Amino acid sequence: MTSAAALFVQRPEKPRVWETIGASLRLIRENPLALIAPIAIMQVFSVVQALLVDGATAEDERLRVELSIALGLLGTLLSSLGAGATIFIVAALRWDKVLSPGEAFTALFQRLAPWLATTVFTWLLFLPTAHGVWELPERPALGFPLVFGWLVPMLYLTLRFGIGQEILLLEGRGAVEALRQSWRVMNGYMLRLLGIVIVEGVVASALGFAVTFPLVASDSPSAVVTIVNHLITIPVAVFGAVAVTLYYLRMRETSPVGQTNPQPEPAPGGGW
Repeated sequence: MTSAAALFVQRPEKPRVWETIGASLRLIRENPLALIAPIAIMQVFSVVQALLVDGATAEDERLRVELSIALGLLGTLLSSLGAGATIFIVAALRWDKVLSPGEAFTALFQRLAPWLATTVFTWLLFLPTAHGVWELPERPALGFPLVFGWLVPMLYLTLRFGIGQEILLLEGRGAVEALRQSWRVMNGYMLRLLGIVIVEGVVASALGFAVTFPLVASDSPSAVVTIVNHLITIPVAVFGAVAVTLYYLRMRETSPVGQTNPQPEPAPGGGW
């Protein structure tokens, strides 16, 4: 097992994009089961629900669309739960400890209310763009301004609040305090976090296109496409959770704001 602390070359500079990406990949390679399990468990539930909805609404297109939206939100929530548990596991590895998925989820559920608050807040940042995409086909005059007019503010706010959940879960802060702290700490760190997000997005898009496009082009059963799409989500989501958490932990070593706050440490009994 490799400690997350040992994966970084210790230097006083801000965490670098490729340094963080390399550290994330090495940590995943050295601890694959521990880091993949939480998100994989949540994806199993998403796959089952998607298959059930697909079979139940095969003849009703309107119902399919409505349930697809609801299912997409539920799937995002489940994936976010897995990512939240992964944050605890990555931080535990930082202290040369190992948390089981059950221990990680238990720690997350103990902070469920404020975690849900920050999760919903993050979703709201994407709402204008999502609504714009929905309106584009029939009402482009409304859709285009929502999509492209909100894109830059959405990106800025998402990056500025980008480590809010890490602060909330690992420092035990409330939702508002965690978001406020993320806003303060991320000043001067957003571009490097943006680099990590861009790499994650490029990998996700390339992987999704390379794997699912041949299936769709060959008229593969929708159940097969659904399962493959969820399988693709697992490594991408794991990488994103690990990379942002390691970036946050490295920031605490280099940020003047982070250095004034207590370091997150495991609580007695193996929990956090």
